Amino acid sequence: MLSNFDLLRQTKTGVELLALLKMIVNGFSTEDIRFNKRVPYSLLDGPCNRCWIYPRKSGHMYCETCLQISHEKKALNEYVRQKAVIWGALNQIPDLFSEINWKKKFSKYQMGIYIHNNNSFLMTIPKNYILNFLKQLTLRYGDELGGLLQIFPTSGLKNMSMGESICRAVHYEHTYPMDKFRIRFYSHPLQLNKPHLRDRKGMLTFEISEFIGLLELTKIFRVLLTPQQQIDLYEIITQCEDTKEEGFFWGRFNGVITQNAKDILHEWDIRHWPKEKFELIYELRDYVAFSRSD
Repeated sequence: MLSNFDLLRQTKTGVELLALLKMIVNGFSTEDIRFNKRVPYSLLDGPCNRCWIYPRKSGHMYCETCLQISHEKKALNEYVRQKAVIWGALNQIPDLFSEINWKKKFSKYQMGIYIHNNNSFLMTIPKNYILNFLKQLTLRYGDELGGLLQIFPTSGLKNMSMGESICRAVHYEHTYPMDKFRIRFYSHPLQLNKPHLRDRKGMLTFEISEFIGLLELTKIFRVLLTPQQQIDLYEIITQCEDTKEEGFFWGRFNGVITQNAKDILHEWDIRHWPKEKFELIYELRDYVAFSRSD
């Protein structure tokens, strides 16, 4: 008999993960699945074409559980690109989770959760809500929480399956001791294959206060410059190898941005940032809300 966690690791795409978490927050459990005794599988009457374990529902190619996942995911396709996945391995499960009405959260924000054990959980969350979520944890628990949160985007069949991404995150959950609260941020699912390459650049692992600071900085950056100006600045910083050429384009760039933007970019000394930090800010743009009122 498969467990809920087994089903999560079988998901092929992000939308399947959302569909299954919706079922879980609404009370679904594999322990409730019951099957009548039946004859062994044969060429003409095989197992479910998705999980390849349970018998097919009469008249269908899928078992009852996989059929429900297939039905639920149809209404979730439009939301999946805006969601991130968090695999958490902490010294305790925050009691904040028990205070949340997850049915309402999923209905409004497609936020779902699966509590694996006393230390580990899986969550889907809107990308631009991550900053608020991390702030809530730090304000409420301070130094009480320790461990690792791994944040990565939903994936599809073209890269690696969603279930494989989850399995790799589980594999790395004990990379660090639980003495501090750390964040691991993957901007692409394939980075879970070789995380050490990203870690060498200083773009993977952060203490939670440092990561919140990066998100806050990115939030200001998004408001400061228009999308086209952000692209222009990226090209100047990352593609100009000659100092004179960079100075020329930097001068032209300063001629089109606002005085406020000039002052803040000068205060940040952005021209002398390591390229890795600059690239990280651009990766984080989708993970902060855009608000002119800030």
